[in-house]
Amino acid sequence: MQRALRLLDDAAFAPSLAARLHLALAERAALTGTSGLVRRHLRRARRLYRLASSPSENLERTWRDARIAAAAERHAEAEPLFDRVRLELLAAGSLEEAASITLDHTVSLIAASRLDSIPNPSHLVPAPLVCLVSTARKTLEGVEWATESNSL
Repeated sequence: MQRALRLLDDAAFAPSLAARLHLALAERAALTGTSGLVRRHLRRARRLYRLASSPSENLERTWRDARIAAAAERHAEAEPLFDRVRLELLAAGSLEEAASITLDHTVSLIAASRLDSIPNPSHLVPAPLVCLVSTARKTLEGVEWATESNSL
């Protein structure tokens, strides 16, 4: 795998694909708590950005950076990135992708037990997703209550 990634880092090959792969590996490393690998893959991905730059690629990278920061529990860094991508997608009229990033953001907050920070997406996304977020919030609040009750 590492040999294949070295080939992809070649500027004459596919810099956009290589950057995406490094970002995916950085997210995976963040989820497994391997911060050295996170930094290494982010550094390699960012070196390739200038070789394959476009508005859609830049937006995709920001979205991935938000997911990586959230996976690494750097929520103060992740939240403005999620918000920036969501707003750009809404401005471009991409409601489905804006809903998807809202869901990514919400899942990261639930995983971090930061229920108080879950955004109210009612003005940003379709009603089914609002219902899903509301149900998830209520379910987790019920789990917390049950856990606290059992410990008495």
